[in-house]
Amino acid sequence: MMGRCAWSIGIAFAFGCATMSLADGEVWSDPKRVVDVRVGIFCPPPVTSKSQSKNTISGDIARYSERPVLGRATNLIPAVDHILFGIEGRERPATGDAVTIEVTHPPLGAQGTRSESWTTYMRSREASFSGYEIGLSDGKPLGKWTVSGTRNGKKLFSANFEVVKPSKTNFDPCERIPTS
Repeated sequence: MMGRCAWSIGIAFAFGCATMSLADGEVWSDPKRVVDVRVGIFCPPPVTSKSQSKNTISGDIARYSERPVLGRATNLIPAVDHILFGIEGRERPATGDAVTIEVTHPPLGAQGTRSESWTTYMRSREASFSGYEIGLSDGKPLGKWTVSGTRNGKKLFSANFEVVKPSKTNFDPCERIPTS
């Protein structure tokens, strides 16, 4: 099933700084518990496994053995089939306790679902990514989206996104152009 999927990963990976061009209030994290936060469009590595998740439209989330690479730091996401966007960060200090990821969005799927959630873990020595892959077959994704993480009812991080129509200046930076 290759519709829209939710994604989570935690993996060791060195990364440099990225310029964030986000409006105030678009990204929030508890600086005592989450550091090195980055948001935007991510280029996904191959999926290595899937986990069942009854609180998602597709019924599962994809897992990677490698961390997705940030393609562009932004909160404006073009409505392109299979584009992956979200948030990554490191937990400080590590607790090993589960984190609930919640994604809120415009009504999608046959039931008009507005919220999806799943459980994952964050790590302190490596970036953990949580995000969403748009599947245009689920409906019109245009509008406000939020990806947030909570533990025991306390918010760890939150990022607001706006999914917009693609344009010449707002496109998928991870799209590969076939060569002959």
